[in-house]
Amino acid sequence: MDVGVELQPGRGAAALDWPDGRVALLYVGDEELPGDPLPVMNPPLGVQQLATLLRRRGVTAEVFDDRLVADVVGEVAAFAPDLVGLSFLSTASAEAARLGGRLRAAGLRTVAGGVHATVRVDDLVAAGTYDCVVTGDGEAALLDLCGRLARGEDLPPRLDGRPWGDLDALAPIDRFDVYAPVYGAPDRIPTVSLQIGRGCPMNCQFCELARDAGTYALPNAYGRRDPRSVVAELATYLDRWDATYVVLLDSIATLHQEALTAVIRHLEARGGVSLQLNAHVNKFGAGIAAEVARLEDVSVWFGFESGSDRMLRRLKKGHTAEAAWDAARRALDAGARLGVNLLIGLPGETDEDRAATERFVQRILDHDVDGRAILNPNIFNPLPGTPLYDDCLADGLMVRPGDDRVWSADAIEAAGGGPVRGIDYARVVRQYRTLQQMTERRARDHVGWAGIA
Repeated sequence: MDVGVELQPGRGAAALDWPDGRVALLYVGDEELPGDPLPVMNPPLGVQQLATLLRRRGVTAEVFDDRLVADVVGEVAAFAPDLVGLSFLSTASAEAARLGGRLRAAGLRTVAGGVHATVRVDDLVAAGTYDCVVTGDGEAALLDLCGRLARGEDLPPRLDGRPWGDLDALAPIDRFDVYAPVYGAPDRIPTVSLQIGRGCPMNCQFCELARDAGTYALPNAYGRRDPRSVVAELATYLDRWDATYVVLLDSIATLHQEALTAVIRHLEARGGVSLQLNAHVNKFGAGIAAEVARLEDVSVWFGFESGSDRMLRRLKKGHTAEAAWDAARRALDAGARLGVNLLIGLPGETDEDRAATERFVQRILDHDVDGRAILNPNIFNPLPGTPLYDDCLADGLMVRPGDDRVWSADAIEAAGGGPVRGIDYARVVRQYRTLQQMTERRARDHVGWAGIA
């Protein structure tokens, strides 16, 4: 199989004593482009990193994706793995459980991992859907499980992962057959993903990675990669796929200023490559804006969420609406495209809160004279393990507790209500539609995260 780079171990790597070991890693996800023959915009990085790590330890590993394979259970079974690892977010947890049940019925061992498995570990273990449930980071845990199988040992029902100490020791991801059509699609702008750090120090109450959620307990220095390693990995991907668009997957790429600067300088010297990154209001000062201004096409996305200071305090965003406006203006003045993430339909949100958000958006649009601001409205859906989910559950506000599927605007209109009781969803959907229409008008010339022209 063509893996694109030499299969040499990373720093400190040691081969597992499991010469015949075979592992399948299955990503179960929602379609990012519903109805498209290739409904994946950017292949998920996590399962590819894990499979690459296993290959470098002498294990035969392959990646599968249920969005791109008609009979994914049949293909996984034909691969004849000793272990199947399933990775999924909360919104795909029901489908993952269904596929996991079919895989076990086919006589295969299964392990679940990822954020949902971490926040719902007790429920998944009690349900017995999987042979093992892994919490936290997957690298060390997966190597542990492979070692157990190599020694003929049983899998534990639960295994707590630990942080992978040296992210630079993870080699660039290999090529995987399932994603070859996505990288080579003629109607897509060639796009690659890169991660320059890991974890998030923020405490946004709607996020499964919030500090209050306790999902991950990461050391303060965790995720600080060597800029030289970051640039070398980036160059590998750009050359391999002849990419012209780079997406930084970090929750807040501007936390890692040295590595981000190295990426920007490399792309500036190379020319002809666009960049997309996530920033935080409090981590986008004049220095970073000056670096961003070096690139001809860069998109900076912020989780502004609301224009109401009252709601921002409720969400523990750590910034004010005025500070958000300053960051938005700074990004636009640097020549960047501005991604405006908004979260509406929150518990306790009032008409004045919604009006404050509309004024905040209008202020950005008034400053954006050449149409570089893109609005991304989202209707609040409680995610398990988050403080807001727990609050809604404790107050009896959850319409269907335990069901983590997303309520879209269409689903809310069809049902006459949404995921949380006591919210004026007619008003919320009207606001969502208005913001969405603004986005559609302004997105005509915007490449966007999907990498689609």
